[in-house]
Amino acid sequence: MSKREDIIEPEMAGRARRGLVYSEILGWIDLGHAQGRDIINLLEEMRRGEISTDPYYVLFMHNQ
Repeated sequence: MSKREDIIEPEMAGRARRGLVYSEILGWIDLGHAQGRDIINLLEEMRRGEISTDPYYVLFMHNQ
């Protein structure tokens, strides 16, 4: 759960790896989850699963 001290100024969002920033268009953005690395990892796991010869594969979402 986020706390008030997690809120950062919008101009710091481009350099921050974590924190909360408010956007009038998107609302509150959790920068820790908005990095985009999670989808890259998920797509890579899917690619490896699709090229394997196993009858199925399991996807895991890893924390950063």
